[in-house]
Amino acid sequence: MEESEIIDKYLKGELDGEQLANFSKALQTNNELQKKLALRNLIIAGISQSYSEELKFKLADFDRSLETKKRFQFSWKVAAVFAILIISGSIFYFSIQKPNPYDFDIVEPGLPNAMGANNTIERNNAMNIFKAGDYEASGQAFEKLLSNNPKNDTLLYFAGLCNFRTTETETAIQKWSQIESASTFFAKTEYRLAIAYWSIGDKKGAIELLQRIKSEQSNSLNEQAQKVLESLN
Repeated sequence: MEESEIIDKYLKGELDGEQLANFSKALQTNNELQKKLALRNLIIAGISQSYSEELKFKLADFDRSLETKKRFQFSWKVAAVFAILIISGSIFYFSIQKPNPYDFDIVEPGLPNAMGANNTIERNNAMNIFKAGDYEASGQAFEKLLSNNPKNDTLLYFAGLCNFRTTETETAIQKWSQIESASTFFAKTEYRLAIAYWSIGDKKGAIELLQRIKSEQSNSLNEQAQKVLESLN
């Protein structure tokens, strides 16, 4: 698949699994790719805006033409078509301008395989499926492990991430909210909770978390939190 096609699919929300993970990872470090994505957004927005302006002029011409005709000759069908086109163009224009919480999802490479007992083997299998980008299957595997160890922070973090990436956002929030501050996953969990709150419409909760992350100089995600705050505001 060509790069331009991948960018188009990303903007339409059609990338998933390993494709989405790879593109998101590349987007964080590849300045050239960031510029291409921004340019494609501008092009789409420009086309949409120009299209809407053109329709406005056509409607104005159509309305002036009515002055020379009898009112009973007015075609409601034609007017309806124009109205639908303008509304569709406006919806499309504003939809591509609206920031998407999933655009701020950070890459999670997963954990290396560990040696040990049978439950470690099962965790390795779940992690390998996660790394392959099959979040539904890996989520089920982590859920099975959680049933025997419901307070394990590693399992809560990755099971929640699988939920989030399969749009089960409230379930993800429920799991991430159980991770305590002593966990090595706590910093990333706070950031992910903020994004999850945003995605379900709780901007206040998202902003409070992001402001706290931003103020923590030792938090490696403070700059990323600032970027999200700028988009929210």
